Amino acid sequence: MALVLFLALSLAVTLLAVIVVKQRARYDWLSERVRMVIDSSRENTANLKDLTQDVRVVDGVVAAATRWPSTPTIRRWSEPTERVVLLLPGAAYHLPEVTRLADVLASREVPVRLASGRPHWLRLEAGARWITEDVYDLPSPDQLGEDVSAVVTLKDWGGYGDVVAAAKARGIPTFAKVEGAQDFNDVDTGQDRKPYTHADHILCQGQNDFDALTGSRFIIGSSRLERLWSAPPAPRPPARAIINVNFTYGVLDSARELYTESAIEGCRIAGIPYTLAIHPAEYAIKSAHTSTIPISRLLDVGTVLISRFSTVPFEAMARDIAFIYHNPHGEKVPTFQNPEGAFDVSTNAAELGEAIAQNGPGKDVRKRSATFFAKQVDMDPQRSSAERTADVINSTTTRFSKV
Repeated sequence: MALVLFLALSLAVTLLAVIVVKQRARYDWLSERVRMVIDSSRENTANLKDLTQDVRVVDGVVAAATRWPSTPTIRRWSEPTERVVLLLPGAAYHLPEVTRLADVLASREVPVRLASGRPHWLRLEAGARWITEDVYDLPSPDQLGEDVSAVVTLKDWGGYGDVVAAAKARGIPTFAKVEGAQDFNDVDTGQDRKPYTHADHILCQGQNDFDALTGSRFIIGSSRLERLWSAPPAPRPPARAIINVNFTYGVLDSARELYTESAIEGCRIAGIPYTLAIHPAEYAIKSAHTSTIPISRLLDVGTVLISRFSTVPFEAMARDIAFIYHNPHGEKVPTFQNPEGAFDVSTNAAELGEAIAQNGPGKDVRKRSATFFAKQVDMDPQRSSAERTADVINSTTTRFSKV
């Protein structure tokens, strides 16, 4: 019996030792991975100008800050003293849309309130440092009542789907503003989201969105992108490719390695330095030259954007930065399948290398992409996107009177 106990104890100790060694090895690997990413980010940011706290990003454009960034907090939901239009951003880049809309509505004496679900706050917090508006906890569906005159969200499914459904059930008008490039028919997502089909009214960026959707919909443009397009192009830095890596939320996850490796090889063929821009929801890539700096900042030091399906190409075109649609994995979402001369398309490293060589400095990207861009992002020189959005809300909502 003693021998059996001894053997059992010895086996347990051995197994524990193996587990400790394996965990230690994984800890060492993770530590090395973190160190590599940090060192690589330092290397790639060494030449970025003014990457300090006294610099802020306004719609992707670096500008001197007038104050130190605040430490954002999310306030507990409380009953408003008057009916409010509830604005629901889901990410930091949504804030230019909702804050400008808030300003226009307020100028028309329409009260507003920004709110965020806790999961969305993780993506919102960094941008919230630069706004003056309070952000409240997302009210539960049961808390939606007479104190809300309308709900405006940039996503009418997922985390905000329940709020949209509850508002509609209570007769509260709901609006969903298309947040950017969108796989409306879930061609590549492998999901059944049915985006922008749940709210009463859909606010489209351009004709492309309008044609892809049905029901009550209005073309109102994009506050962020129209301002980027109208701003003077910034002087371009030395040649550098920015590779957008955004295989997130389980979409085409298996294509990540093929896309990334072929993009890197294309840059090597072209003889151009590159930086991998890692999406906030993307896990660490096993490669040097990575950066988790927001891609809008990285575009300041890039001369060409290499990207799969994403909203970022719209930003590059608006900022007069060359864009190459790299699709070695064969994604099928139609947005960038017909470039209309606006950008080059590559399906392997050799094609990408050639495309990079053809997109050197001195190209008038805005002129080249004007027709394509106009279908994606409608712009009215007489009225801003925020004003057009407010017009739609005003014309379809009759609940603005005080409680």
